[in-house]
Amino acid sequence: MRKGGDNFPFSKEIRAVKKEDALQHLYSDMGSRHKARKFEITIKQIEELSEPEAA
Repeated sequence: MRKGGDNFPFSKEIRAVKKEDALQHLYSDMGSRHKARKFEITIKQIEELSEPEAA
């Protein structure tokens, strides 16, 4: 996430059925918590976890 000219790296686990749902949840969450806009968030990696890891 980029805010005020600085980059703030973070990772977050989100449970969703589809990748698009997870992205929408992430953008919504970061916008409400940190007032970050969609263009300020750069997603570098999306990883699907297997069933045992997701629990």
